[in-house]
Amino acid sequence: MSRIMIALFLCIVLSVATHAETITWDGNGNSNNNGNWSVAENWSPDKVPGEADTAVLPNVTAGTRTVTVDAPVTVDVLTVQQSRDAAQCNNISLGAGLTIRQLSLSGTENRSAMLINGHVFTYQQTGNTLMWMTGGATDRIIKTGTTSLSVNYNGYQPFYGTWEIHNGIVRFGGYSRTPNTGRIKVVSNEDGSGTMDYDGHVDAQWHANACTISGPGYTNVGAMRFRSNAVNTKPVTIDGDASIGAEPGVLGTLTGGLNGTGTLTKAGLGTLAIGGSGNTWAGPTIVAAGTLRIAAPIASAVTVQAGATLEGPALFFAKDGEGKPLVTVEEGGQWIPAPSSGGATVILPPAAIGPSRPTGTTAQCRAMAMRW
Repeated sequence: MSRIMIALFLCIVLSVATHAETITWDGNGNSNNNGNWSVAENWSPDKVPGEADTAVLPNVTAGTRTVTVDAPVTVDVLTVQQSRDAAQCNNISLGAGLTIRQLSLSGTENRSAMLINGHVFTYQQTGNTLMWMTGGATDRIIKTGTTSLSVNYNGYQPFYGTWEIHNGIVRFGGYSRTPNTGRIKVVSNEDGSGTMDYDGHVDAQWHANACTISGPGYTNVGAMRFRSNAVNTKPVTIDGDASIGAEPGVLGTLTGGLNGTGTLTKAGLGTLAIGGSGNTWAGPTIVAAGTLRIAAPIASAVTVQAGATLEGPALFFAKDGEGKPLVTVEEGGQWIPAPSSGGATVILPPAAIGPSRPTGTTAQCRAMAMRW
């Protein structure tokens, strides 16, 4: 009987120990006070928020308050309350790593700031809007977990470090912008694959970011995906095999140069256009769905699968030893070369497509005038 009582007692203790609480910053008597996260007296009740807790940073009513993360922190939910006001600001400064599963912002045009200061901010789960981020070239924001994080901030994001998307989706929308020196790295690993989304009206300034992408993307939608019409003007590097997707009816354009050595797969039913110079990726290209529009010279051999379309004149494609374009069109796929003569419809014989075209198919390539 005593063992049963001990077991019940331990269960009760563990239940209490893991019970999630909502713990609010009170600045040791004045919630506008600056202070260190690890000091229990700065919270109400007097307890440092733990892994299962919700930490609340309430609205600042006078001046700027900075809460410094002075030791590694993991919390379930971080709630930051602040309405837009030039005279007040609700800041978090990282003196150590911060990991959260959900970020909740409240208030009208919340412009709270995360000052990363050489440390790592890890975001694991769902959220609607990321707060104002600042950081230097060595700082990192890491997205893990299988859900989506939306960055929908109508202003300038002075973050000069690297976004790393390890899993799930980071969706940039509104007028989200980061400086020319900021980078985005989409990672594929044993835990899954990430996706960077262009969503909503994405300001041209935002596209000053160079990107490195790998993997098929979250649920195979592409490591980079266009959910609305947008132009990326900076270099994109394929690190291993990678997919780029476009949603139906969407035109996504890359003009800053596509480089790397892996296989590029065009995913999604929309259109991906590749223009500009510096398109030096040497691995094969597969058009698995939708349309791939080639508007500048490339060095890659292209395969068009059933139901997909390749657009672009022969002069833009890599050639074999006989000068024929390295384009393979599988049955059910099509290549529209867009001849400059305009108006004519030309049926290309198999020999004109290149030696890698499979034999025994009935695929035909149509050339028609297109005005891009």
